[in-house]
Amino acid sequence: MIDQETLFKIIEERFDNKLDFHQAVADILGVEISNVRKRTNGSTPIRYYELQRLVEKFSISRHELFLDPDDDVGFRYIRLDYPSMGNYLRYIQGLAGMLENAAAVPESKIYFVADDIPIFYYMRFPELTAFKLYSYAYDMKMVNMSFEDYLDLFRAQNLLPVFERIDRAYNRIQSVEIWDDHILEMLLFSIGGKYDLNCFDDRGTVGILLGQLKELLYGFRTLVESGEKDTDVKFEFFKNESLNRLPYMMLDNGSDSSLTLKLQIINSMHTGQSEFVEEGAKWFDAAVNKSLALGMGAERQRNLYFQLLHDQIAALELQTAV
Repeated sequence: MIDQETLFKIIEERFDNKLDFHQAVADILGVEISNVRKRTNGSTPIRYYELQRLVEKFSISRHELFLDPDDDVGFRYIRLDYPSMGNYLRYIQGLAGMLENAAAVPESKIYFVADDIPIFYYMRFPELTAFKLYSYAYDMKMVNMSFEDYLDLFRAQNLLPVFERIDRAYNRIQSVEIWDDHILEMLLFSIGGKYDLNCFDDRGTVGILLGQLKELLYGFRTLVESGEKDTDVKFEFFKNESLNRLPYMMLDNGSDSSLTLKLQIINSMHTGQSEFVEEGAKWFDAAVNKSLALGMGAERQRNLYFQLLHDQIAALELQTAV
């Protein structure tokens, strides 16, 4: 673990000047500024409860507190399959809080390389969100019920307020996203596969899911064409000319950055280790350099891309005779 003086240097970097830094620490610890100086220079040891307050207030990560060996990277991982719906609630509330904190900082920015539609866009479509969870749980042999029965259990969790928080926060954070031609394949294959396995009590449910997917894409295309989320919140969109083999998200709020690697279907792991995040930034720059900008001014290429996605949905509609 880092020493006391290093801890206060990390905290001081979050402030523009030393006076504000000392005053903030004094307020948090309930001591005089003169006593803060004694703590920052190490002459007065801080107590455990004081360390807890500082870590919580300034969101000091484990990677800042504990210096990992150069070859080690620590990740936070929450398992999200069906037996642990509480885990999903903890994950989704944590995501909402993280985005809300970032949205409060104007310079925050999201960088996303996607092999599947990013989670933010599902938030207005809880049935699609539930299907993603169901599909994973079914494939992992965690559930043996129809999707409709699972959907009833999902709705009972009352997650809509959390989804709305994520949607609002996301729309207040500028972002750059890179999709590819295969962005829908995993979801469409899963819907078609579950249809063939008789996982739907009502064949019309497939039509509902595909209808929501088309509505999602319509809203996303409108976003791409405008180049703006909420007022003055910039959005940039690129299409990778090759396959996005490593999906991940970086979140930068100006003073702190993190990287989230996507795993199987819904799971992910998250790290704030600076060396790894810096490496992720290099990956992102490389991906942008081989991608095509489809925002304002690229009407023909943009139209071809979204037509491709709609054709993929239409093919599944024909296959399932919806």
